[in-house]
Amino acid sequence: MSSIVVVDDRVTNRNILAQLARSLGADAQVHAFENPQSALDWMMDKKVDLVVTDFQMPGMNGAEFVRECRRKILCFDVPIIVITAYEDRDYRYKALEAGATDFLLSPIDHHEFRTRANNLLTMWRQKQIIQNRAVSLEHELKETILQRAKDLRRSEEKLSDVIDTVPALVSASDALGRYVFLNSFHQTYFDFEPQKAIGRSKSDLFGEEYGNRHRELDQQVFRTSEMLVGVEDQLVDRSGSERIFLTTKAPLRGDSDTDDMVVTVSLDITERMSAEDDVRKLSLAVEQSPASVMITDPTGVIEYVNPKFVDVTGYSAEEVMGKSPQILNSGYTPPEYYRELWETVLAGREWRGEFHNKKKNGENFWEYASVSPIKDHNGEITHLLAVKEDITVRKQHEEQLLQQMNYDNVTDLPNRVLGLDRLTQALARSHRNNTTVALLFIDLDRFKNVNDTLGHSAGDRLLKEAGLRLCECIRGGDTVARLGGDEFTIILPDLQSPNNAEHVAEKVHSAFTQPFFIEGQELFVTASIGITVYPMDADAPHALMQNADAAMYQAKELGKNQTRFFTRELNEQALERVKIENHLRRAIERDEFSLHYQPIAELRSGRLVGAEALLRWHNDELGNVPPSLFIPQAEDAGLISSIGEWVLEDVCRQHAKWRDKSGPPIRISVNVSSRQFREGALVDTIKRASREHGVPWENLELEITEGLLMDDLPESKVTFRELNAMGMRFSLDDFGTGYSSLNYLKRFPVRSLKIDRSFIQGVIDIPDDAVLVQAIINMAHSMKLEVVAEGVETRDQLDFVRQNGCDLVQGYFFSKPIPADQFFELMTDWRGAEMMSA
Repeated sequence: MSSIVVVDDRVTNRNILAQLARSLGADAQVHAFENPQSALDWMMDKKVDLVVTDFQMPGMNGAEFVRECRRKILCFDVPIIVITAYEDRDYRYKALEAGATDFLLSPIDHHEFRTRANNLLTMWRQKQIIQNRAVSLEHELKETILQRAKDLRRSEEKLSDVIDTVPALVSASDALGRYVFLNSFHQTYFDFEPQKAIGRSKSDLFGEEYGNRHRELDQQVFRTSEMLVGVEDQLVDRSGSERIFLTTKAPLRGDSDTDDMVVTVSLDITERMSAEDDVRKLSLAVEQSPASVMITDPTGVIEYVNPKFVDVTGYSAEEVMGKSPQILNSGYTPPEYYRELWETVLAGREWRGEFHNKKKNGENFWEYASVSPIKDHNGEITHLLAVKEDITVRKQHEEQLLQQMNYDNVTDLPNRVLGLDRLTQALARSHRNNTTVALLFIDLDRFKNVNDTLGHSAGDRLLKEAGLRLCECIRGGDTVARLGGDEFTIILPDLQSPNNAEHVAEKVHSAFTQPFFIEGQELFVTASIGITVYPMDADAPHALMQNADAAMYQAKELGKNQTRFFTRELNEQALERVKIENHLRRAIERDEFSLHYQPIAELRSGRLVGAEALLRWHNDELGNVPPSLFIPQAEDAGLISSIGEWVLEDVCRQHAKWRDKSGPPIRISVNVSSRQFREGALVDTIKRASREHGVPWENLELEITEGLLMDDLPESKVTFRELNAMGMRFSLDDFGTGYSSLNYLKRFPVRSLKIDRSFIQGVIDIPDDAVLVQAIINMAHSMKLEVVAEGVETRDQLDFVRQNGCDLVQGYFFSKPIPADQFFELMTDWRGAEMMSA
């Protein structure tokens, strides 16, 4: 729709111009004005697409009118046509200088007017489209920047967690010597919190001597941009003991000189240094030395070895006497080690290092050696003394550590770290060879049930067996990796066609059709598989991981035991899930949750006896998020327990607030998840909230699901027993929608059943629903259980449940769920009996 303003003080001309403007299109809306000021006043808050004005008008000429239009925000760039009867160029210049877009001579050529006006309107619309697109692109760019900032922040947090696990003092300091990072290992030795030490200097924390020395070392690293290794430090720990650290420093360049840092890694070598000192002290008694000792002449010919040498190498003293230490050479020690050794000792200095040697029986072993020159009174080197320690076990431990860092300890498959490295290598090779790489993201369906029912030991056995089956589905150069939990990936490099990936997925599904036999149980577990392909879908490892994960998620949603290839729509859904989860993680601290309350009335008397607390979430970016959307995500993300704790705290706080305002005593029903029962903190949470706000336990009721009863887990049973001993009431929510067994109802202390609203809605029109509701009420009463009808909305539904002996009722007939302050007003002016009898 085009909005056109016509201004002319002469009515005839104004009507002609208005008629011409209307002929520009069926959607043209023309607003004609006699004088310029009226037009300006009207345009103050209106959006206009074209202005047509006469030049010569009383009070304000066309140039002045144009100038005033341009001062208004909504009109500063709107096309303006000025009509003038004067052929004098000065008039035209004045109009154009004032900001007019075009001008026409009067009398107006109708065809020329329509042509020029339509051209201006077209250009104006195109300009609006471009501007709107620019705003949209700016918004998309901001969203992308925010998402990347979140990803970077998560990566930084993960890196910080990794550094915190390193058994060494790791820190970073800026050019002024101030700490910008210290890992948590500092607390092992010193009485300060690393986070609170940020911004302080080394002198502040460790004294002037240490601070001055390291300031010089840091400056050296800044100047040379080279790593500094082998620096030994002595520091006193919190117990007053002196510790020796072997320090390495390395430059870390930032975007500018002011961002440059020095990273310092200090390893506690106190014990190792002490051992070396002991060896030196015992050099006079080398025969009893626990270290292997060898003495050679200055050229390296062996003259003496101690018994430990014989024990370690398997050579007798006679076999090595007069020979070179090269008799132990395995070929694995780099030649530069030997060159460095000779250069060091012949210069009169001690050399320390590691050798990968070979015993007489051919077995390889590791030695840490200290080789020192022995000088006579003239300072001449007469002998070389080698004191060596067998470090084979330590090296094996290091290899084991390397294994643990790169391989999963349950399945012995590559872990996430090594899997990503293999994927990165596969992408690089594929880029060189112009081939395809496929990534399969595999999630075991129903694995959680195995873990929960049979325990983690059985779950680990299942994971190992699943990993073996996956390995049977791939080629020699492919990789199966376990990411964690029940998630695996398969990397298929150098594919000629993406169809090969689908073939592998089919093999996986086929392999999982056979049962797993775990601890005497026959288990059937299927797999949901997501597939993404390089370079069609993405060209970065993490992006491919995200794509495959999104495709797998879609496979699960479509019924599990499925394979889905990645699409752009899946990526958008995955990003939306990530966005919701990210906001959900901070919803409590941002005070975004609230509780609404729906009344529960006694059918016999109409009296208000309770209310159900229902969680609501409003986020500034997402708006009002339905519980059906965010509660399952909270379950998946492991957030439901903390959210449930907040709900219980807020219910008790609100109950106390109503009590203080003399509200009637009612019972509040709170929904709790099975995870809260399993994790064991539920009892303490209820006790703490009840005690803090003075709310009796009998004023609370916990609503549980049928699935919780059927899981029948030991942890849940313990929680049930403790809460039941406290006198806590339990209600079984949504009865009839799940898979309850009457046997479980008898075994657990459930006091009431809530008939699901889906059955209540059909009691009038669907005979089967009516019969089922009657049966549930009769069955519950026979078990001495109270019955609550949920979702009662009409008088007919109310009469039905009342006639069939239902005890309590809840639904829109009385009230929808409402905020706490409105619910208090409803409580104090409750008219349930009147509503039921009306």
